[in-house]
Amino acid sequence: MRKYAACLCCVFLFTLMVQVGNILAAEPDFAVTQQSAEQGDAFAQAMLGWMYANGVGAPKDDSKSLEWFQRASEGIQKAAEQGHAVAQFYLGFMYEEGRSVPKDVAKAVQWYQKAAEQGHTLAQFELGLIYEHGRGVPKDAAKAAQWYQKAAELGFSMAQAMLGWMYGEGRGVPKDAAKAAQWLRKAAEQGDVSAQFNLGTMYSEGRGVPKDTAKAAQWLRKAAEQGNPFAQCNLGVLYFEGRGVPQDYAKAAQWYQKAAEQGNARAQFNLGTMYYDGKGRIRDRQKGCGMLREAAEQGLQEAIDTYNKFCAKPQYSSSQNYQAHQQQQWQPAPDPRAVAHVQRVLTNFGYSPGPIDGQFGPSTAQAIQNFARNTRKSPQEALLFLMQQP
Repeated sequence: MRKYAACLCCVFLFTLMVQVGNILAAEPDFAVTQQSAEQGDAFAQAMLGWMYANGVGAPKDDSKSLEWFQRASEGIQKAAEQGHAVAQFYLGFMYEEGRSVPKDVAKAVQWYQKAAEQGHTLAQFELGLIYEHGRGVPKDAAKAAQWYQKAAELGFSMAQAMLGWMYGEGRGVPKDAAKAAQWLRKAAEQGDVSAQFNLGTMYSEGRGVPKDTAKAAQWLRKAAEQGNPFAQCNLGVLYFEGRGVPQDYAKAAQWYQKAAEQGNARAQFNLGTMYYDGKGRIRDRQKGCGMLREAAEQGLQEAIDTYNKFCAKPQYSSSQNYQAHQQQQWQPAPDPRAVAHVQRVLTNFGYSPGPIDGQFGPSTAQAIQNFARNTRKSPQEALLFLMQQP
């Protein structure tokens, strides 16, 4: 068979790191926050509502989130009107999500802007997202980039990663691969998994930085160890080819397996071909065909063609003839706006994809699989259905 395909890459995905304005530099302590909230602290009550809304420090629970925001609303409203930036941010969030107040994105933008103008980084980032996606306001990539820049300059890793993506794509700012790499590095050094993945990809391709497969492997490993399936798959590719790391089929298979277990079709395909060909002394054609079938059921064309050619009578449609090739090719993955949209739809349907942050991580993959199983769709059909929802 000897046909291998590189994993999805060049996508700028984003991981939620909790940084509430300038008062928090790390994830808040849930127990301490809850204790203060129960003692009547309105800010702690609002923070607890926000934590439940985003699944931070405790499982996501919309009913508990609403309960705590309702208890906090009067105190937060007064503090916001008195000019307290943190209260203004929470009030903006309450209006954006319709928690204890009528949903009103225009009011959310007003309160976010008041907080953002006082240097509240999360409010600045939320404004960037609102203008980027056109939620309640006309889409404006330039304004989005301006707000991301403000938060990025204050050290907020999500904004740095998003600004890196915008420079990489030329959205709202001139396209500039060097600046993209610069901002991604700042976020990656803070542990942002998507920035680590994308910086590794840029080193692999020599975009914005000198081509350096050893550095590519280093950054991809950091993201892979945090569970990013795209990084796990691409790290497997590097081990398979011996680029930036010593060639090691066993390690390639291990990383493919981790990504495949999260539903990554490319990893399923690569691992399936390894089993079929016996690379790394793991020949098992039955298992190989099983992995290829899983990838084919997600609509991956190479898997459809390969499965039909080597494993069974054709049962999947194919618009291309099978052509074996040795060189792996890097391909683009969904952009973070599409991922965020799918996450929002899943949340509306009662599933738990994790934070709505554009990061296609384990929680989002599992939520799509759960939705597919419950609706009796293939994962690919489920994903297409979710993307088509308003």
